Amino acid sequence: DTAESVRARGRAIFLAQKPSVIARDYLACDVFDVRARLHQIKTPTLVLCGTSDTMTPAKYSQALAHGI
Repeated sequence: DTAESVRARGRAIFLAQKPSVIARDYLACDVFDVRARLHQIKTPTLVLCGTSDTMTPAKYSQALAHGI
């Protein structure tokens, strides 16, 4: 339900990046894994998730919350 103007702005910002920057960003996200250390988080934490999030489905947010 995001306004088209907001979506267009986000798309424009994304597309303004060099493809190599985007590729490195995705690669960094792909190898970043600290699940084994989640139990070390002692600060009260709120995990939020969007029901239409296709990059990070709800099951991963649920696992994150459980790990913390």
